[in-house]
Amino acid sequence: MYGKFYQSYKTKLLKLITKIRLEGKVFLNDTVPIEKIIEILNYIDIGVVPDRETNYIHQSLSTKAFEYAVCGIPIVASRLKSIGSVFRPESVLFFETDNPDDFAKKTIELCNNPD
Repeated sequence: MYGKFYQSYKTKLLKLITKIRLEGKVFLNDTVPIEKIIEILNYIDIGVVPDRETNYIHQSLSTKAFEYAVCGIPIVASRLKSIGSVFRPESVLFFETDNPDDFAKKTIELCNNPD
């Protein structure tokens, strides 16, 4: 994961990563210059677009979805009108918004069947 993390949230995430034994598999990284994005995308196995349902997100679409698609990275994303209007169902594995169990199920499905 890349981005700015509040220290308290980062601490919680690191504890969770340890608790579920994902050390060495899940990494928390700071933000990077835009020039490095493509380089980083070359190492990503799954593109995650976990947007929450808001008025804003219904009228916008995360740039990362396009970046993942251009790089041929399989995408798991919240089932929202915005992304559904741009990407066909066969090109993105959608999960029900705000449903962590469905997110986990779809992510595992994508890991087991990346094509």
